[in-house]
Amino acid sequence: MQHRDLYPHEILQDVIDKSYAKSQGHLKTLAILSFLGGGYVSFGYMAYLKVVSGIPGDWGGLATLLGAAVFPICLICILIGGGELDTTKPFCEVALFNGRLK
Repeated sequence: MQHRDLYPHEILQDVIDKSYAKSQGHLKTLAILSFLGGGYVSFGYMAYLKVVSGIPGDWGGLATLLGAAVFPICLICILIGGGELDTTKPFCEVALFNGRLK
């Protein structure tokens, strides 16, 4: 399958379709995925703290740079593991305003 860039109206329709599908999920599944998402973010922050605390303070911004390189691991885990974050909920409002959700 060949991928192509989407036009704005196609992106909007894709957001509406995905938010509708997300709203049709079971509450138990949503709760489990939310706990997984929170756990992944906690794991990423703990990895960040471990890296930052192990670097001497006189090294300046290197600690922040390395910490910023480690933290996105949690976001990758959320994408691969299917965790749920609260930041995806505003997309459901798009479907609500479009009339797809009631």
